Amino acid sequence: MTKSPQAKETAAPADKSEKPSYEELLERAIRAEEKCLFYQTRLDETQRIARIGDWEWDIKNQHLYWSKETYNLFGLKPGPEDRNNYEAFITALHLHDLERVTESTRKALRHRELYALDFRIIRADNGKERILHSQADVVRSPDSGRPLRMIGTIQDVTSQRQSLQKLELLQCAINQANETIVITDRDANIIYANPAFERITGYSLEEVVGQNPRILQSGKTEPEVFKNMWQTLVAKKNWRGYFYNKRKNGSLYEEEVSISPLLDNERKISHYVAVKRDVSNENQLRRQLQQAQKMEAIGTLAGGIAHDFNNILTILIGNLELVMMFELEENHPAMKGLDKALAAGQRAKDLVNQILTFSHRQADDLQPLKTTPIIKEAVKLITASLPATIEINAIINATNDMVLAAPGPLHQVLINLCTNATHAMLNKGGKLEIKLANRNLDESISNRMPSLEPGEYIELKVGDTGSGIAPEIADKIFDPYFTTKPIGQGSGLGLATVQSIVQKLGGEILFESEVGRGSEFTVLLPALDYRTSITNSLTDITRLPTGSESLLLVDDEKDIVELNQQTLEKLGYYVSICSNGDAALKLIKRNLNQFDLVLTDMTMPGISGVQLAREIVKLNPEIAIIVGTGYSDTIDREEILAMGIKEFYHKPLSTDRLIRLIRKVLDEKNQSGKNDSRPRSPSGRS
Repeated sequence: MTKSPQAKETAAPADKSEKPSYEELLERAIRAEEKCLFYQTRLDETQRIARIGDWEWDIKNQHLYWSKETYNLFGLKPGPEDRNNYEAFITALHLHDLERVTESTRKALRHRELYALDFRIIRADNGKERILHSQADVVRSPDSGRPLRMIGTIQDVTSQRQSLQKLELLQCAINQANETIVITDRDANIIYANPAFERITGYSLEEVVGQNPRILQSGKTEPEVFKNMWQTLVAKKNWRGYFYNKRKNGSLYEEEVSISPLLDNERKISHYVAVKRDVSNENQLRRQLQQAQKMEAIGTLAGGIAHDFNNILTILIGNLELVMMFELEENHPAMKGLDKALAAGQRAKDLVNQILTFSHRQADDLQPLKTTPIIKEAVKLITASLPATIEINAIINATNDMVLAAPGPLHQVLINLCTNATHAMLNKGGKLEIKLANRNLDESISNRMPSLEPGEYIELKVGDTGSGIAPEIADKIFDPYFTTKPIGQGSGLGLATVQSIVQKLGGEILFESEVGRGSEFTVLLPALDYRTSITNSLTDITRLPTGSESLLLVDDEKDIVELNQQTLEKLGYYVSICSNGDAALKLIKRNLNQFDLVLTDMTMPGISGVQLAREIVKLNPEIAIIVGTGYSDTIDREEILAMGIKEFYHKPLSTDRLIRLIRKVLDEKNQSGKNDSRPRSPSGRS
């Protein structure tokens, strides 16, 4: 830094009126020049330290003066004071900013607007692009107001602008993030929350600034979670966990939370920042997946025993029907007991089907179906069994009540829901209400129920004024074998079966409940977009069709195959039997034109029923094939029929239905013209 020149001691002139000598004038000039140089040097040093230059533009002469620091900012060596830097400025100015600088200058000169702007230059020494900021005033003529010159400052703001861009980018990212970002002071009072916070919680930033985040607490997060959180944060460590919080409107949601303490220069906690993500939908999907896996595991267990159990039921029911249809008169004393035994067998069959239904293993034939008649029929049945203390009310307002379903399962859904509702009101009585209506789900609603597509639905509601469902068991009510009823009064399959049926039909079941006030279950099923009518006919089991065709029965259960052989022979058929697929294939190869129809079990030792069917189709495609099974998880009806198999059924099938199925297939075969006259063989065994 240049020191200030000190005034030298000089003798005062004897006479003040005496003019200064030449030496005195020279000395004064030197002192003035030294003083000027001192201040100029100090100004140059100040500009260098601050990295701020100055400039002056003589408008009339188009002459641009620069200070030393201005030269440095442009990457040039300082030139003489009278050097015109206008060309140097235009050369360094970024091509895309030239028009903007020119326009700002014009507005400042003509319209007296403020000249202050950023522009880019290319430094002359290294070719790097820099951002400069310049600000100037216009000096005008006192008389005419005409612009004479512009005097301004200029500085390099590249670092500031880059930092600002990063801050703007960061702010944009925070504002547009789906995650909630909350910053609190060291006392956990909120000082900032991003827009996602308002979207998720319903609270605006103005409402929560200065508030503690505990305003979101629902009471459902365990106290131990908060204790662990604060222990971790006080130790200056990051904490991760989950909260069950409450929105402004009272609804609950689940959050995955990460909280970090912010430390100042003294390593003391100054703030906390929390990044939180709404995982309500994810957790709902996870619970659905867990439920599906649970159901699959139970279904695997059920499927493992279903085949053998259904074979036992087939023998039991078949022999009872055989005796009742062919051996005993209708008024025989034993018929009453046999009727009860047959009913017990049917109940056992229904139980197996119920297990297979909720495990997604029992396939029903779906058809366009009107729900109103089924609802009315079920209401009549339920009304007859209700105690006098329970009132039932049915409100049917569905203009389009068509769904793709099977009558039995749909009837079972309503019966199971009403049975549960009735049980909840047994002690104090109450009101059972059944509603059927149409409901249109738009995208906003279906987003909250990911399993449902937007569109028109049939909405079935079953509500009661009973005891309600306790919150601690709400997540378990659809679990198989879960029941709150005393031992012996409930299997725990009711709601599990309902959920499985509804989901298999492409729908969903929801519920709301309040302890002491009752529950309401809502079933949503996709509505069909056309109208049709379904005519249900009752099977006449008193007149069984007969026949004279040659049949081959294949089953590894000796009792079943002999039972069916005995029944069919009584009806006029020629019947041969085999105990496995390999023996049946050998028999067919020896007698390619002997059999009109093969009835085979799916699961047998050696080759399966499907493999046998494939070989038969290759050998003689004119032989009709029916496949039956007590359990199948690897193949469906459509795949079976595509192989050339004519029919596929689930065991146990009642004797009359099996006989009619065989007759139906044979009649279709005869009508197609593929059958021919072949010699009939007497019944045989291999």
